[in-house]
Amino acid sequence: MTISEYAELAQRTASTKTKSEKIGHGCLGLIGEAGEVVDILKKERYMSMPYELAREKLIDECGDLVWYSVELCTGLGMEFEEVYNQANIYDKICDTSIGAMMNVLLIVVDAYQFDSIAKAKRRLGFYTVSEILANIIFLLNNYHITFEEVINFNIDKLSKRYPEHIFNADRSNERYAQK
Repeated sequence: MTISEYAELAQRTASTKTKSEKIGHGCLGLIGEAGEVVDILKKERYMSMPYELAREKLIDECGDLVWYSVELCTGLGMEFEEVYNQANIYDKICDTSIGAMMNVLLIVVDAYQFDSIAKAKRRLGFYTVSEILANIIFLLNNYHITFEEVINFNIDKLSKRYPEHIFNADRSNERYAQK
């Protein structure tokens, strides 16, 4: 699956319609999912979570991070493939880390506060979204996970959740009722 194909399939499962909704959803989703990723890292490092289990969970949660990155890019009017390509360049020329990702997510939190798409776009910008992806790629590389593994897993998961490949609020809410 290509990056563009992934972005198209991912957006079919989005509940949002407007650019403003996509930006807000993307920002909040990235923040929430980043917390889940950090929790996995904490458990592996300090609570004896086995490496293979951490790796498996990271594939799932990083897929959600990528999904929300697509949502954010779509809201900002950016082509996800271009942002991904820049992230691959950025990942190779700088030292990325969880701390760097947290700094970028603070920018995302700040941008979420704007009620103007133009202001959010100026605050986030192409490079900030690329930095988010660069940090995800860096993390995946540390666990010997390919980006392709993540996007394929994510689309498989979404296909099971939404067999019609279109967001369905009832099916989404069923998951939370079962937890």
